[in-house]
Amino acid sequence: MNIKLRLHEYSDAAFVQGVKNQDPVIQKCLYLHCKKYFSEHYRAVFFAPDDVRDDIFQNTYMALWENIERGKISVKDGVVTGKEEKPLTCSLMTYMMSIAELKYKEITRQNEREDRFADLEARNSRLFREPAEQSDWFPDDERAGKLEAISDCIAVMSERCRQILTLFYAENKKLDEMLSLLPTFTSKDALKTAKNKCMAKLRATSKGLYEERKKM
Repeated sequence: MNIKLRLHEYSDAAFVQGVKNQDPVIQKCLYLHCKKYFSEHYRAVFFAPDDVRDDIFQNTYMALWENIERGKISVKDGVVTGKEEKPLTCSLMTYMMSIAELKYKEITRQNEREDRFADLEARNSRLFREPAEQSDWFPDDERAGKLEAISDCIAVMSERCRQILTLFYAENKKLDEMLSLLPTFTSKDALKTAKNKCMAKLRATSKGLYEERKKM
């Protein structure tokens, strides 16, 4: 199968419908198409080091994928639709780059917060620091309760997520090292996507737990 040739066979509607139908060929083609388009156009949207750029792409692709899975992006009568099932006013790739711009701004704000709280962060492990500092929803004086919620949520996560987060954040393993320890992953991109999904789940569940405890 020649993936490079197949990339040109699919319309935006075919890509979206293929993801919805869990078609592995179209899913792989969409990933490669997004990665190629992103690499060729991201400089028109933002400037960032290679490692930051790669993280932005992974977060962007994950958000695009989730929007399709959740029906925020869909297909109706052969037309790609967005909010309220209205036709998307731009191409799927332009839509993806608008997500990338938002992700870049999130990382910029995160870096600013990390600079302000550098001394505090030094006293916490990476495993707790990232989910705690990537959200704006809790006051600084409630940090202890937030970290406790994060710890409790990690304890009940799937074994795979616990392994990924522990290896990456607590043990400072590089993705290449993690691949040798987690043989179920066949590529660095797949591992990075899984890591981002686990972290997104941790942020969401710890936030919910923390807010529930505040009501008690």
